[in-house]
Amino acid sequence: MNKVEIRKQVLIKRESLSPDEVLFRSQKIQDNLFNMYAFEQARLLMTYMAFRNEVLTQQVVEKALAQGKRVAVPYVVKKQNKIVPSLIKDPAADLAPGSYGIMEPKPSVLRPVNPKEIDMVLIPGLLLTAVEIAWVTVAGTMIAFYHGVLLKLCLLPCATIFKW
Repeated sequence: MNKVEIRKQVLIKRESLSPDEVLFRSQKIQDNLFNMYAFEQARLLMTYMAFRNEVLTQQVVEKALAQGKRVAVPYVVKKQNKIVPSLIKDPAADLAPGSYGIMEPKPSVLRPVNPKEIDMVLIPGLLLTAVEIAWVTVAGTMIAFYHGVLLKLCLLPCATIFKW
């Protein structure tokens, strides 16, 4: 079975998860994340907003903001095939469905941040495919958009992936 076939099978499994199962699995991942030293020390966290049964991140955003951390969310620039990390202060007011229907900062409240200021990046993933040159490559949605940001950082991204 090749990578494309494996990805299709795992995507079908993820999409078939009930909302309760997504919440349960996400909470386990969030608990692990909240106990990570990197999360505790992060002053600026960049995270995706969950879409189509990805690991839920709303609680991560809320907890990080409550702890006084700055939080950036990707704003997709489709024509350039890139993302712009943008600070959010109030998710309910700052976010709206954007590219691909994914919640992202409204253009009226874009607050771009220098990727070099980011201490930790949560990236969506479907399954891990390889570890290459000191960072994780993820076979999943949107990873090409993250490369531009990740290449500017001297840290490992934290891929949030359900255990299969």
